[in-house]
Amino acid sequence: MSGCKSNDSSVSSIFKDLYKSKLTTDHKYKTDDFSYDRKKEKFLPFTKNNARINTLKAVNNHPLIKLAKKRIEITKSGIPSALAQKETQINLQGLAGVNRDNSENLAGASGSLSISKLLYDFGSIDKAVLSQEERVNITNYQLQSQKQKLAQQGYLAWIDLNKSNKILDVYQEGIDKAKPLLSQIKDISASGIADKAMILQAKKEYSELLIEYEKAKASQLRSLNLFKDFYYGSDNPKVQELKALKVKNLGFHENKMLKNHQDLKAQQSAIKALKQNLSSLMSRKKPTVFLKAGLSAPIVDPLEDSSANAGVTVNYIYDDGGLLDSQISSTELQIEAAKIELRNLEKDLKLQLKIFFEVYNGALKTKLAAENLVEESKEIAITARARLVSGGSKISEVFNAEVALAKNKIVLINANAEFTFSSFNIRAISSDLLKNLK
Repeated sequence: MSGCKSNDSSVSSIFKDLYKSKLTTDHKYKTDDFSYDRKKEKFLPFTKNNARINTLKAVNNHPLIKLAKKRIEITKSGIPSALAQKETQINLQGLAGVNRDNSENLAGASGSLSISKLLYDFGSIDKAVLSQEERVNITNYQLQSQKQKLAQQGYLAWIDLNKSNKILDVYQEGIDKAKPLLSQIKDISASGIADKAMILQAKKEYSELLIEYEKAKASQLRSLNLFKDFYYGSDNPKVQELKALKVKNLGFHENKMLKNHQDLKAQQSAIKALKQNLSSLMSRKKPTVFLKAGLSAPIVDPLEDSSANAGVTVNYIYDDGGLLDSQISSTELQIEAAKIELRNLEKDLKLQLKIFFEVYNGALKTKLAAENLVEESKEIAITARARLVSGGSKISEVFNAEVALAKNKIVLINANAEFTFSSFNIRAISSDLLKNLK
């Protein structure tokens, strides 16, 4: 059936860009710093009503999410170490040895205790803690961003598999209809009614149909494997078609994106963390006040020979060779760079959203046009078959009508998939693909 080619749509192209997991043959995911064995999930039937819960299961089972959670734990571990500087510091020290005096060896030992407590540091440590807490916020935002991206990837795998299944069905239907028509053309040709050109053309188109059918099977198998990889544990899934999500105007989604996008929130937290760190460094240029006490005593006659002291110590860095100033200057530069990155990220996201809307609107127009073409092609095919019975049309005309119908059906299937996934893209970039991720 000539012309019924299931060329990779832009949906498939997007899929290849998004789906970059490093799955090994033993189902182990490996990244540069993490390896994780996935467990097989038990999914509900893959109906549109179960799409969210199944996708959420697959997302939470993904190794990248496990890695993101590990990074949150690592970042949180830095908070206690910063807070510890405000706690009372107690040090014990013991000394033992031999002293030789006037040809006589004397053994001895002593011990000492020192206590230190920070009284005031102009908020330097508190600001360092706030900076570390912002870093924890960054990792949390990154986790949510990763979940949104993986959900987008999972829905794409779903849409792509459903599309491939439908295209395969169209080819199978085309073969079922074309085969008897080809036999009739051969019979007519053998009787001498039709010329040889007709049978050769029919054979050519039927051969092309079989070739495209094999290509469609290979494409469907690829889509199935990618789907089963993402929804790990699914076995020969039957996926129901997902409908396009509701999309409003560009301005609405842009405002929502700028307010809710997790990558923007992460970058904003990065700027806050750097500012808190800068403030902490500035405070270190001011005096630091400690309460300190100490006690030392020998093992022999500790009450007679012991000594103790207590008092307030003021520490002020007069000159550290420019180390602190260099750290402050470096942090200021990092803040400026982070602000530029934030502006660039906003710009890139706006452009990406605009492209998604262009794809969405283009797919909608193609979808509507293809729907009309399919309806017209159906009428033409039905009319050609009816006229064939009455002798008003040739078998070749019926054959050509079925070719055109199948071709337009495939155009519609691709347009529907493109339209649906572009709506998912728009909702994903607005951080609205999976609400209240848990």
